Amino acid sequence: MNDVPIIYLSTPTPLWRDLMAGDHGPDVQSLQDELRRLGHGVRADGRFGPDTLRSVIALAKNAGVADVRTWTSFPVSRFAWLPAPTVETMTCSLQVGDQVVAGDAVAVLPPGIESARLSPEPRDVVPGERVVVVGDLVLPVDDSGNVASPDDLARLAASPAYAAYAAGATAPQASQGGSDLQRNGAAGGVPVTFRLARGLSVYSVPAAAVYAARGRSACVVADGKPAAVTIASSQFGQTLIQPEASQSIAEVSLKTSQAPPCR
Repeated sequence: MNDVPIIYLSTPTPLWRDLMAGDHGPDVQSLQDELRRLGHGVRADGRFGPDTLRSVIALAKNAGVADVRTWTSFPVSRFAWLPAPTVETMTCSLQVGDQVVAGDAVAVLPPGIESARLSPEPRDVVPGERVVVVGDLVLPVDDSGNVASPDDLARLAASPAYAAYAAGATAPQASQGGSDLQRNGAAGGVPVTFRLARGLSVYSVPAAAVYAARGRSACVVADGKPAAVTIASSQFGQTLIQPEASQSIAEVSLKTSQAPPCR
């Protein structure tokens, strides 16, 4: 701007003051954390000292700032805040040569995300750690279907799928099980795929091969012997099972009316 590079920094909250030797506080530590993320070997102790100043100068020099050798402090006016390390702009109406004044919008980013949860939360699923897949993102979710990590929420906010949702468009990502990620209780959501974090090895058998089912516990006659299994899923006349004992199954019997118990 005005032939002077403006450097973007991603911190939890916008940096709001010039920083000089001896200054300390949460904003200093936020700056140090961001410098460390960008590869500078500064200690994040919350105090602005010579090492922090050297890292700031090195960052500005790499960005092409011409007068950086004269810096004796952190000039906040030479930096701009980003809410996440990576963001995508929704709109940018300015062109080279346009005049701006304080308060003018240079670019519009997607709204930030304070929370995101799976809705509706799938019921009766196989126990295990779960993730949601949004485009190229794979995000862990907790037992309640929430994306709990602030870093993951920031990644979601920067994704093309979320930008399309925030702009009112339909994201090109198929939903599995009718589940969406809802933002801050808002209606609608981003379509996602909900799956196990680590896949299971299962056998697909005819539903008629399964007997003595109680909840997810059941039995099959595997290779002539009763075997205890856990039901992973069932649809279209096929049941996905996982043997409770470490064993391979070559064939199952459909004659289960007189089959002995497996437990």
